Amino acid sequence: MILRKSHCYNIARNAGFDKTSWKRICQIAEIPFDSRQKVHDHISSPTAPDKRNAGRVISFTKGAIDMLAGKSSNILTSDGLRPIDAEEIYRHNERMAADGLRVIALL
Repeated sequence: MILRKSHCYNIARNAGFDKTSWKRICQIAEIPFDSRQKVHDHISSPTAPDKRNAGRVISFTKGAIDMLAGKSSNILTSDGLRPIDAEEIYRHNERMAADGLRVIALL
């Protein structure tokens, strides 16, 4: 399934994140790509926090499906949040990779 940007915004809003206050974020820290762990992390906060986001930070982790699928309990799909089925994720990953596509997970 293809997840559109608007789905991410809606789910984030429903979870208490205000899109407008997070439009401009400040990177606090970065953990560079590690070839053994196959992930790259960014830790950020809003540049102008409001009362809802005061003191909040968010971590963006991107990397290989095989490294992140097992660390996740849910997956965000175009149908919403649902429990992760790692085997299904691996099947989709293999199919897309066979088509020459690079697959990256965002956690």
